[in-house]
Amino acid sequence: MGKKKGKKGKKGKKDAEPTIETTPLIIAERERSMCPRLGAHYSRAAKALAIKQEVVDTLIVKTALNEHMDSINIAAMALSSVPQEILERPELRTGLVSLDMSRNNLQNSGEIFAALKNLGGLRNLDLSKNFFFGPISDLMKDMVSLESLCLDGNQISMLPTPLDSLTNLKRLSAANNQLIMLPDGCGAWTQMEYVNLRKNAISTLPAEIGNWTKLKRLWLSNNKIKIAPPEMGNMTSLEELDFSSNLLTSIPVELANCTGLLKLHLGQNTIKVIPPELLASAVKIEELNAFKNKLEVLPPELGKLTLCKKMSFASNNIKQLPNEIDGCAMLEELYISNNPKFSKVPESFGHLKMIRELQARSCKQLKSLPASMSECRNLKELDVRLPKKSSCKLTPDLNSALENQECIIRGAKVGKAKKGKKKK
Repeated sequence: MGKKKGKKGKKGKKDAEPTIETTPLIIAERERSMCPRLGAHYSRAAKALAIKQEVVDTLIVKTALNEHMDSINIAAMALSSVPQEILERPELRTGLVSLDMSRNNLQNSGEIFAALKNLGGLRNLDLSKNFFFGPISDLMKDMVSLESLCLDGNQISMLPTPLDSLTNLKRLSAANNQLIMLPDGCGAWTQMEYVNLRKNAISTLPAEIGNWTKLKRLWLSNNKIKIAPPEMGNMTSLEELDFSSNLLTSIPVELANCTGLLKLHLGQNTIKVIPPELLASAVKIEELNAFKNKLEVLPPELGKLTLCKKMSFASNNIKQLPNEIDGCAMLEELYISNNPKFSKVPESFGHLKMIRELQARSCKQLKSLPASMSECRNLKELDVRLPKKSSCKLTPDLNSALENQECIIRGAKVGKAKKGKKKK
C-alpha cells in the first residue's frame, strides 16, 4: 500500500510553490517580447520620437528666422541623419556657425559630412557620443571652415589622411575612440590651441606636431605612446601637457623651451629621469605629477618650481628629497608614498610654510622626520603608515607642535624625550 498523503496543517505540509521573481531585466525583456502591452510600448516610443522631431524642426526654423542666432543644439534627439530642414534653409548655409549633434544615432560618416559640407559658415561641430565606427569618411576634408571639432566617445579608428585642408582648426577632441595614429598633414594645423586624444591606442606621434606653436593644452593620457618627439619643444605656448598612462621611458630635453607650462602630468610611465633643464626653465609649473615611474633621483632644480602647489612622486625608487625643496615656497601637497628606498626628509623641509599635506605611506626606510617640521604651521595631514608595524618616529616636541595645530598624524610613533644631565 502507498503512503498516505499528509494533510494540511501541522501533520503535513504541501510542497512549497516556487517564488516568481520580477527584475528590471525581466520586465525589459517582456516589453520586447510579444505581450499584450507591446503595442502601448511602441506607441509611447513613437510619440516621444515625434515630439523630438517637432522640437528639432522648431529650433531650426527659429534659428533660420532670427538673424542674431547662429547656433543649433539638437543633441540627444535620436537623429540618424542631418535634418533636411537645415539643408533646405538658405539662411543656414552661410549663417550657421555652431552645430551640436552629440548623443544621437549617427552612424554613416560619409552621409553626415556629405550633408554638412554644404554649410559653408560652420565653424564649431560636435558629433560626440554617436555610433561612428572605423575610419572617418574622406569627405571630412571638405570642412575647411571648421575651427572646433568634437568626436569623443565613438569607435573611430582613423581620421582622413592627409588632413592638411583643415588649416583653421583650433580645437580637436577625439577622446575615447580607437585611433592608432594622427593623420598625415596634421602639421598644417598651425592655429591649433587644444587637442584631447585621451583613451585611444596611439603609439607614435609625428614630428610635424611641432608646428602647433600656438597649442596651449595637449592631453594624451591612456594611449600607447613610447617616444615624445623632440619637436614638441617648439610648442612654446603650451600650458598643460598630459602624458600619463603611456609607455614613455624618457622626456625630451627640448620641452625646456615650454616655459609657460602650468600643469605637467607624467604619471604611470617608465620614466627614469626628469630633465633638470625642464625644471629649471618651466618655473611657472603649478602641478607636477610623476607617480608610478622609475625615478631614482630628484634633481636640485626641483627647487626652482617656486609656484608649484602639488607634487606627486609616489610609487618610484626615490631615496630622498633634495635639500633645495625649500625653494618650493607655494607647495601645499606632496605625495611620496610607496617609495621603498625613501629614507630622508631634509631639514630644509621646515621652510615650506604653505604645506598642508605630506603623504609618505609604505616608505619602510623612513625612520624619522626633521624637527624643523614644527615650523610647518599649515600642515594638517601627515601619513607615514606602513602595512605592518610603524617605524617612523617623531620627537615629543615635534609631535606636540603638530597636535597643537590640529594636524592629523597617521602611522608615526613618538620617541622618548632625552633625559637632561643630573645636577651635581
